[in-house]
Amino acid sequence: MDHESKSNRPKKEIHNVADMERWKRSQAYSDIMSFILSLNSAVKGLAMSSDVLISETVRNVLAMLDKMAAWQSEYPPVEQSQRFGNRAFRTWHGRLVTEAEGLVKHLCESAKRPTPPIPSFPSTEPCLAQSTPSPVLNSSSAPSSLPALLSPSCVSSSPANSGPLLVEEPVAYLLESMGNPTRLDYGTGHELAFTVFLCCLAKLGFLVPRDQPAIVLRIFPRYLDLVHGLQTGYRLEPAGSQGVWGLDDFHFLPFIWGSAQLIGHPSIEPKHFVETRMVEDNRQEYIFLKMIHSITQVKSGPFAEHSNQLWNISGVAAWTKVNSGLIKMYRAECLEKFPVVQHFLFGSLLAIRAATPGTQNLLTSSRHPASNVQRLGPTQ
Repeated sequence: MDHESKSNRPKKEIHNVADMERWKRSQAYSDIMSFILSLNSAVKGLAMSSDVLISETVRNVLAMLDKMAAWQSEYPPVEQSQRFGNRAFRTWHGRLVTEAEGLVKHLCESAKRPTPPIPSFPSTEPCLAQSTPSPVLNSSSAPSSLPALLSPSCVSSSPANSGPLLVEEPVAYLLESMGNPTRLDYGTGHELAFTVFLCCLAKLGFLVPRDQPAIVLRIFPRYLDLVHGLQTGYRLEPAGSQGVWGLDDFHFLPFIWGSAQLIGHPSIEPKHFVETRMVEDNRQEYIFLKMIHSITQVKSGPFAEHSNQLWNISGVAAWTKVNSGLIKMYRAECLEKFPVVQHFLFGSLLAIRAATPGTQNLLTSSRHPASNVQRLGPTQ
């Protein structure tokens, strides 16, 4: 049975803490971690000014984000007594609800699904089962050799005949990715939703392995600019207990991929990201430093006090250790925390069914560097 005939509107499946074991063993969890790790490998040692391929799909996603960002000027914050969580965000988000399906349809219809740059595997084979640990573990792997999760063969139907599935599932994740209009907050669960939106485009074949550097170095910074505008303009609250699930109040993944960029840098070491001049001079090139700069714009006082967890990371000796440690921390403190993933939606592209045997070994095996790294921070 193909994706189209099995398609259902994405829905919640994690209703209580007991469901977390099912989530951690699911195909969705395995696919998402593989996608995150693939992107991580693709940008090791690359600056944001690096010459990367900008495909039609990448351009379309960037244009979509720019259009959404422009709406903010149409819905300025309203006068209200409460300091945080401006109600105008609900109006902005209502516009997203109204236009999201059309935006994603336009994105998909405007982009031609490219010929896969890596060998196609039979559609009857599980996508992640085609992967081997080496693409994730080997920092020198070229994007074209990364896991087959990004191969169009991971879906049994093409965009031309996918019908409602083509947009229904990506739209659901896009709607979840900009913050919550009821609680007027934003957190790592929303950041995860946007990552999953991109993962859906990959599983449908619109984004392919050669797009991976541009996903991190072009699309994600544009998304960060958009949501930072929403966070500051509408004074959104950090989701959870004062942003406990993020490295700053709102985010986590940019720090993972940003640390990958800095692996092998000849002069910038982890200890340098707390230096104002170093951050100012390099924030346009490295996402990690871009995130640090954003923190310093909204928080005052000693860095060690307002961002203690990041301060601890500055004591780590090498970016390789920072990167692998953040991956382990993300799994433990975000993907495997009920408050973060309780609202996650499952459909036919990201399924709650148990992962195909063998696909989880890549993520849980002791051979993976993130399985062995010790707690981040300087030795006490």
